[in-house]
Amino acid sequence: MKIYIIIFICFASSISFAQKIATIELSYIFQNIKEYQLLLDELENFKKDNYDKLKLEEENLIQLKKEIQDQKVILNDQEYNKQITEYKELGDIFTKKVDTINIYLQENIEYNEKILLEEISKIVTNIISDANISLVFNENQYFISSVDLDISNLVIDELNKKKLNLKIIENK
Repeated sequence: MKIYIIIFICFASSISFAQKIATIELSYIFQNIKEYQLLLDELENFKKDNYDKLKLEEENLIQLKKEIQDQKVILNDQEYNKQITEYKELGDIFTKKVDTINIYLQENIEYNEKILLEEISKIVTNIISDANISLVFNENQYFISSVDLDISNLVIDELNKKKLNLKIIENK
């Protein structure tokens, strides 16, 4: 039992020599970078414009399906099957358009988040060097911490001062 007490005392005393730590909330940073928010607004407008067009196309497909079903009793099996096949092909084309837009939006977000993460890393490196910080945790690595440890606003201030060269990549 005495050995456990000695180990505990040694461990507790080593904690008193702990290094300086900080925390960072990446989600909060991304929400507060002006240039990134402008880019997200542009992507949202692109999405809205395209989804409005796709909504009309979807309504046309729904109408076509209804017309085919209404004509089922009039058409022979061969003609009916031909129209169903054509409808399915149009549906596949529509699905590919939706997927293409979703992939394009996701690629743009990932491309620009990568740029931001590289800049955040550079800024955090400078902050920890200047403030003699040994360890930085992000919001996924801790449960709760003091607001005094959070360097997110310092990072946001630095990012908002910079030209980040965020951009929408070409549509493939």
